Amino acid sequence: EKHGIAPTVITYTAAISACAKGGGQWERALSLLEEMQEKHGIAPNVITYSAAISACANGGGQWERALSLLEEMQEKHGIAPDVFTYTAAISACAKGGGQWERALRLLEEMQEKHGLAPNEITYSAAIKACEGHERALDAIEKMGGPKKHGVAPGVNTRSWRGGSRHGDGEKLDKDVVRYTKEISASGRRRDWRGALRLLEEMQEKHGLTPNVITYNAAIDACAKGGGQWEHALSLLEEMQEKHGLTPNVITYNAAIDACA
Repeated sequence: EKHGIAPTVITYTAAISACAKGGGQWERALSLLEEMQEKHGIAPNVITYSAAISACANGGGQWERALSLLEEMQEKHGIAPDVFTYTAAISACAKGGGQWERALRLLEEMQEKHGLAPNEITYSAAIKACEGHERALDAIEKMGGPKKHGVAPGVNTRSWRGGSRHGDGEKLDKDVVRYTKEISASGRRRDWRGALRLLEEMQEKHGLTPNVITYNAAIDACAKGGGQWEHALSLLEEMQEKHGLTPNVITYNAAIDACA
């Protein structure tokens, strides 16, 4: 605003995300959420709300605020929450003194009401909220538990009912992972041209489909390579239009850095 540049949903989302990561500055995050709507008439999206809820979770487990936001986004704006939104809300319940009953309701709601499949992080948060409550853990198991959704137990879920780290979860294509790492390495060298060349090569030459992490790395390379904002915004559009990928907070942050 100081330089005559109007803020957008992307800039506000990035700012709220920064509040979430910066020690859970939840009050500042909620202030920005209100400001974008009241002062600028900017409508928040699902990523904005997910970031705000995450700020509440990281700010000492402000679970009541988090659940209020979850309700507000649906009732006031008609925004459907996604897996990240519910994971943040469940995390707020876990960090807010083990609100296990609410965590279980959210875990059930996301599946029954919205048809969303919990991921490893979702289950980790839910299990953390239910620690010390055997009946609550039984309830998670009755819902199917992590294995129902092909979640391979990880650091926080591997003790789930005797599970191991080796599950039946979908494995990322090794070639996609390799290209993503190479694109990230190009970004660290500020070689944005090399990053874009690799992104094109993996698709055109090898028929590989990049994922969100791949695009995040490529957009970040554009940001580090002298603010190649046109290329960054082109990638932001391409990932959605060409591959149907949904940008996340990291994507938007990288795009904003490129435009700075």
